[in-house]
Amino acid sequence: MSLKRRFLLFSGTLTGSMMAYNYYRANYTTEEYLVYQKYPFLKEFNIKDKKVTRFISDDPQERDEEEKLLGNRAEAVKWNLDWEENSAVTVAEFRENDFADSLKKQEQDNEDVHVFVGGLQSLFSCVKHLELAERRAEEAAQRGSERPKKQRCIFINDGKPLIAQRAGLQLHEHPTQYPDYGYLNLFKKVLQALYVMPEDHPERYDYSPLHLNLRILMCDPLNVGMSYLGFFFTKVWHSFTNKHNVSVDDYNLILLIRNSVDYMQQLDAKIRATTGKSIINRNGRIYWSPNKGEIEKKKEHWGAMGIPLHDIDGSEVNAITLINGKKMGIHAIRMPNDGEIHTDLPEIVIEYLYKKYPDAFEYHVSALNDVYTDKNSSTNVRAISELRKDGSKLSYPVNSLYCSLGHHNIRGEQTKRRQFYLVSASGVTSDWKVTIPKERLQKRVESALQKKGLSLEEYLKQGHLVPSADMYNLHVKCVDHHFDENSENITLFMRVTEGANLFSNFSDKRDLINIAYKLNKFFVGDWKILCAGTCTRQTSSVNRPQKHGPFHYGQSGVGISLSAGNYTDEMFGDHEKDQMHL
Repeated sequence: MSLKRRFLLFSGTLTGSMMAYNYYRANYTTEEYLVYQKYPFLKEFNIKDKKVTRFISDDPQERDEEEKLLGNRAEAVKWNLDWEENSAVTVAEFRENDFADSLKKQEQDNEDVHVFVGGLQSLFSCVKHLELAERRAEEAAQRGSERPKKQRCIFINDGKPLIAQRAGLQLHEHPTQYPDYGYLNLFKKVLQALYVMPEDHPERYDYSPLHLNLRILMCDPLNVGMSYLGFFFTKVWHSFTNKHNVSVDDYNLILLIRNSVDYMQQLDAKIRATTGKSIINRNGRIYWSPNKGEIEKKKEHWGAMGIPLHDIDGSEVNAITLINGKKMGIHAIRMPNDGEIHTDLPEIVIEYLYKKYPDAFEYHVSALNDVYTDKNSSTNVRAISELRKDGSKLSYPVNSLYCSLGHHNIRGEQTKRRQFYLVSASGVTSDWKVTIPKERLQKRVESALQKKGLSLEEYLKQGHLVPSADMYNLHVKCVDHHFDENSENITLFMRVTEGANLFSNFSDKRDLINIAYKLNKFFVGDWKILCAGTCTRQTSSVNRPQKHGPFHYGQSGVGISLSAGNYTDEMFGDHEKDQMHL
């Protein structure tokens, strides 16, 4: 045997052995992590069992006491969720005879019906349409002209918890973080996905939250392969745009995000005046790292995008977060225009719409079942059908349809062809109870209390503990707090998220291990995990909003921050011209 053949045989045998060993280690062994010493139940925890699993005590009295501690916003968090399939939608041909009576009644009532289906993007679009209709009616009255048609706006949601209630709940101006993933890091991730290299140990600060799932290629090679190539080419495009890795899409997205968050803030003021409740807090956010070089790199990148930010020292980090800034030598920057949303935002907005527009707004807890299209109509969509909770159908004509479903289970009636393809990106979502002595927290925020003239309870109630994120996708935010004058401790309820497991509907348990490790190493207080599970968003390889007919998608890594933006047709590229496949 020649030397070349021997070398190839040896290399192949070695690579195959490494792949087999790493595959066995990843799938058939349970590693012992330090966090298991504090949270032993996590060792047997299977993150795929439920969408969200709550870790509760077997003692009923302890459970009741824990429930009593929860504030209003913590109660809005959905803590124990089973896996549910996405509600399938069929695109079918509109037949006017099937809706003759409904069309006639709609004309007699001089009414236009506009339907908004899905999550926050659809809900905010519904709000904007109602506001526009109100302005047009007022302008017509001032001119003394004929009053416009009555506008009836219907928001439809299938009753399953919105991603807004399981996400990190943070508002931010920056778009997807393509520069955070270098080519060497991505190559390493590919080798790990192929089991050529072992996975990184999760109990470290610089643990990467990105996970590539290549086994899915065997199930759908065309779509998955094209998606991975799309991600790679988008990465290359960002790399060569200019020296700061900023693309034209990045600049446009920042303008859209600012418009979105500004609108949420304006709507929040209206909601406060009507209901006395709030949906957002624009209190800023911080990004932190024990590595000064990482912070400097982020400052340069975001500064080139025109995002306002400034350095803060360890003392200020202590005053506005639970990060142990001074002791751990943390470097941080603060983005004053960022903020947070509240977990009960959807319910509050719906309550507001019922009070503000009682004759024009409806909320249906049902699933969109059929979309009836007419190629000869300028609006394309002529009617829809809802699938109610009792299994019955409600069909009616519509003047417009706006959908942000968060999935791609949308097919033609005849061809069964999927209308578009999305990529699942799943991360860990978790809720924690933090107990911290009042004296210690008082000492951390003393300078801020004196400056603002607030008590400790007022400081917490007004939301001066701001959301934070590190360079590796750990997002931490205070959801609620419990203040007892007779207790030496303060209880805080925190939402913590991390991870991006591509082409999977399940999060990676190692991200939860990394969360527990960082919370106990870099944050103060005693952290008790209440629940953990998966938050899955659907995205595409193009870092901009897209749509196919009435279906809007592709908000990528921006998510909630982008949901109230003023979208224009130019943003959607060639997808706007696509015909839906019947």
